[in-house]
Amino acid sequence: ETRKKILDITSKNEMTVTEIAQKLGLTKATVSYHIRLLSDANLLRVVRTEISGNFIRKYYRSVFGDTKPISTAEKFIISELKYNKNGVDLVRTLLRGIGVVNVQTGNELFLRKIGFDIGYHFMADLIEGNLWEGMAELWDRFDLGEITEFGDEKIVVEECYFCEGLPYAGYSYCKQDEGIIEGIMLKKYGKRYSANEVECWGTGSDRCIFEIKQSPSTHK
Repeated sequence: ETRKKILDITSKNEMTVTEIAQKLGLTKATVSYHIRLLSDANLLRVVRTEISGNFIRKYYRSVFGDTKPISTAEKFIISELKYNKNGVDLVRTLLRGIGVVNVQTGNELFLRKIGFDIGYHFMADLIEGNLWEGMAELWDRFDLGEITEFGDEKIVVEECYFCEGLPYAGYSYCKQDEGIIEGIMLKKYGKRYSANEVECWGTGSDRCIFEIKQSPSTHK
């Protein structure tokens, strides 16, 4: 929960350890510990360093606060998608290929980041009108599965392109789709939401269920 809060507040502004500690009411030692874990996971990075006398002040920012620039690999993937909007096989191959490799290596956070950028930079721009109907059309158009239930609190996907047929693992597989949903919702709503997959083939279910929650800091 603390790391989620750090990612949330640094997605809006670059902040020092001291500023984060003051904002969250924590000690600098506690914040430094969590920052180290987030940095190791490539979710938080130093964007600026200031030297004042004998002190070095580092400013951190969450990667989820960046809508650009994005990595060279992500630029390539998104450009391929944009120039092949009717290429269903290409879309599914890219998403599934990236996903399988990173699920096998346990790199869930990278999957969410890739998914977030694809959702924000590519898929959201294809949606016109109602968000949920537009998402259902996209999932169908790119043969990603069938969205059978949607709303501000839950999305249900059947015949998922990624996890259908994969073995029970005790955890959910579709981290990339969590990021895609979050990216689309940020782009369309201008607010941050979290999409947490609570059921999929990896948990023994034959459908994917994503719980949707608005980030606490964005509640009015």
